[in-house]
Amino acid sequence: MADVGTGITIAFGTNTSLSYEILDVQPFSAAREFILTSHMGTTSAHTKLPKDLADWGQLVVEVAYDADSIASGYAPPINDVAETITVTYPKEAGKSTAAYFTASGFMTNFTPKMPFEDKMTASFTVEWSGAPTFHDGA
Repeated sequence: MADVGTGITIAFGTNTSLSYEILDVQPFSAAREFILTSHMGTTSAHTKLPKDLADWGQLVVEVAYDADSIASGYAPPINDVAETITVTYPKEAGKSTAAYFTASGFMTNFTPKMPFEDKMTASFTVEWSGAPTFHDGA
């Protein structure tokens, strides 16, 4: 059964003053590279071996942009060191707690967008440093 994303939250471990109205989330983009093992005698298709390490990619988030909160000292943590970030999914019907994952990461960009006669938004990217730990809802 497909779930909807309404209600997802993101918490930065040490920067608890952040409170974004989240519009869209891409929580990770896991990838694993490979070693091409084909050679001049290989026939019909390339052969490959998987590398040992996976790259969990990035957290990409679009939020409602609030210029007043930025000016009031709630700036995005673009200069902070890596910290534990928790992404909590919406709670499924019949469960008492929501599923979530935690991972170490740091913000790599924050880009506001102010369109003519439309809602101001911003997007930011967090680079994951290591693998996330996933937790089921109960």
